[in-house]
Amino acid sequence: MIFANFAATLHRVLEKDAFNLPLADGDRERFLALVPEDETIPLVIRDGVWSEEVLARNECGHVILAERSPEPRRFPKGSCVSFEVTLSVVRHEICHHDCCADPGEPVAPAGVILPQGTRNRPWEGSIIFSGALPMTLAASGIPPWMEVEVGPNYARLWGTPNVRGSWPISVAASGVGLVVQQGLVEVG
Repeated sequence: MIFANFAATLHRVLEKDAFNLPLADGDRERFLALVPEDETIPLVIRDGVWSEEVLARNECGHVILAERSPEPRRFPKGSCVSFEVTLSVVRHEICHHDCCADPGEPVAPAGVILPQGTRNRPWEGSIIFSGALPMTLAASGIPPWMEVEVGPNYARLWGTPNVRGSWPISVAASGVGLVVQQGLVEVG
């Protein structure tokens, strides 16, 4: 089952017992380009009064309704057909999510590079992590003269210090676990 943005209107009436989804040629072509062969997508059909959740399938270049509600309805030409996040979609995701799957390599320290700085001279350093992506990084203790660029597994620190001093810097990375690396930026 795939979840993707799709919206169209019925090209003809959809009868209660029908299993072909009547889409205009352009909408059918968009559907077939979006949904791979033998794959399904949950859709909702609405006519302004009633709605019905269906499961549509790309079957040999045809848009087939693989599942309809226990009480299918007749929908007029022009009824809206679209992907929506419904309770059924959420339930499917929860029931089919593999909670025991290997989450990947835990976040680990991979290096702190904070060279000595000189007042009024450009300075650059970095703090790097290893482990499974994605990671979320956050920096603290950043002096006013310093900029921070966060990448997928690193924090790039740079700027031109206008005062002498030392600043303890911390960068935390969370993903599979949480790790904090610390260092001291010294400017003479």
